[in-house]
Amino acid sequence: MRISWPARWLFALAVLLLGLNWLRDERWTAAALNFQPATQRSLRSTIDASGVLEAHKVALVKSEVNETIVKRAVQEGQTVEPDQLLMELTQKNTLVEFDQKKNAFKNAGSDLRKAKKDFKVEAQLYKSQAVALSKVEEAKRVWERAVASFRVVEREFKLAEEKLAKTIVRSPIAGVVLKDHTIGKE
Repeated sequence: MRISWPARWLFALAVLLLGLNWLRDERWTAAALNFQPATQRSLRSTIDASGVLEAHKVALVKSEVNETIVKRAVQEGQTVEPDQLLMELTQKNTLVEFDQKKNAFKNAGSDLRKAKKDFKVEAQLYKSQAVALSKVEEAKRVWERAVASFRVVEREFKLAEEKLAKTIVRSPIAGVVLKDHTIGKE
């Protein structure tokens, strides 16, 4: 069966009018849909889990010097990185000890240089037969004692330097400061 052109146009017109009427329905208007502008915000999500949390690494940090706290650089619960400053201590007693060891080190160096020079002079005099061999041997023993004394004093001086450096307390690992057990807090 064949549909004529006017019938086709009438059918198309009827479909168009029905479509326009459908669009005029209030349920499909922009005001009825209540559009709002998009905004950016973060979403929070939490997961509740029961269990025990154990630290992978734990470090007890304490000073090896007996000094008073001057500055606390961190508080309980704060995250720290390796080698981060935790606290500074006074250097009063440690500095006195350091100065004593430094002076002893300088004096031992002076004594060593003098003993070496004396030994060389005595050896020269012995070659020209101006002194006895016993004088040279005595000068050599004095020089050897000065060398041994210098080594001991040098080691003590290095230990005093290290002790002075320990008045600055730093974090050995990355982590969180759990508890501050400082005696006599400020």
